[in-house]
Amino acid sequence: MESADVQEPFYLTVLFEGHRTKLTDFKSKNNELNEFLVRDALEYQKLHLGITYLLIGKTNERILSYITLSMGALKLPEKKAEFLFIAL
Repeated sequence: MESADVQEPFYLTVLFEGHRTKLTDFKSKNNELNEFLVRDALEYQKLHLGITYLLIGKTNERILSYITLSMGALKLPEKKAEFLFIAL
């Protein structure tokens, strides 16, 4: 399914244990993304490494898409960090 094909009503929700049975029904063209959702996404949340949001169709409650947000930091050399704050 291409992203432009999503025309049904939908809602966004945080992934939780109750979604586990629906995760294997999600299929994208990228097998690594499919496997992450099924095998790792819930564990990432339990370990506070990231949070996954599901886009779910209201008509049939199927997962249309997902996004995982993860916290991280970039270590910049001091000179570049100073420049960054001046630019802001």
